[in-house]
Amino acid sequence: MEVTTGPRISVVVATYDRPDTLRVAVRSALLQTRPPLEVVVVGDACAAETGDTLARIEGPIRYLNLPGRCGEQAIPNSVGAALAEGGLVAFLNHDDVWLPDHLETAFRALAGTGRRWHVGAAAFSPPLTEAMRDSGITFPDRTVEGRSIASAFTRANRYLEPVSSWVVERRLLERVGYWRPARRLYRTPTQDLALRLWRRAGEPSFDDRITVLKLGKAPRRSQQGGERAAYRLPVPGLEDLERRVAEIPAMGDGPLRSTLLAGPAWSRDREPHVTIDPIGAGRAASAAARRLVGPRAARLYRGTGIDLLTVVYGLAGTRRGQMLERMLRRRTGEQLPMRAELGDMIAWARSRSPSGE
Repeated sequence: MEVTTGPRISVVVATYDRPDTLRVAVRSALLQTRPPLEVVVVGDACAAETGDTLARIEGPIRYLNLPGRCGEQAIPNSVGAALAEGGLVAFLNHDDVWLPDHLETAFRALAGTGRRWHVGAAAFSPPLTEAMRDSGITFPDRTVEGRSIASAFTRANRYLEPVSSWVVERRLLERVGYWRPARRLYRTPTQDLALRLWRRAGEPSFDDRITVLKLGKAPRRSQQGGERAAYRLPVPGLEDLERRVAEIPAMGDGPLRSTLLAGPAWSRDREPHVTIDPIGAGRAASAAARRLVGPRAARLYRGTGIDLLTVVYGLAGTRRGQMLERMLRRRTGEQLPMRAELGDMIAWARSRSPSGE
């Protein structure tokens, strides 16, 4: 299939103060064998360095920096999707990297199956260490094969990660309603959106060919500044990874891909039983969720929209958004009130877009 046929793809990147990884992520989007129509980068109230970094990259990049901090990717991703001009929207985390055939693989899967959204496969690196600066980053861990959204209903939140493997029809996103902020949810925004897409459009096309690389986390504590400083630590081996990914089209897919994916491969989340993450719930609520939220609950949700997981956590008095609060304290040291409203942010962004739409 020729690159010029079919709907064009807008890439949406949510970012917060990681210009080093953002540069590599965006360049991997621009290296695609099926080039994107645009790369829409939405900053979560980023420092000036983010914009300066993007200004040095040639390509169809649009950058919008939100006026206030949201503390999560849901609102920036929704703003980017609302501004996207392509018929398809591909999400890319600012610390993930696409192999050059990612968009082509997703497009062919969608065209071949007639589905309205796609979930690809990813490989994960181990935690990042200084030794990787010389030895290079490899990705021995991978997403589990044979996934389904029906199974995701009772699986751990990481089961469908990373969202960098998703490509979705823009009109489908508009009808489903974009991402809902984490502070309103018991599930993660990623899992919540997947379930709503599933209810509206059925299962996505899946592809087990790895086209996404997910970087592991840096050590939680740096020598100075604690966990917040560790969030901003330079990634060891990042420049070497960027070079190797860029060389794949010129030097051939096979050898370089297998070098990147070297190691005794194993898949995440193979547990056969319910593995719903507790998301801050007490032991009693977590135990009740594991007893009550099974395959029948998934069918109930598909038919009625009633999510028994949220019912159980609500009756147990669990507070929504607890996972986001813990994540922020661990990664950046922040304790934000999370008052940003999605509708307000989208309206603000559209008022500043070139078309005004």
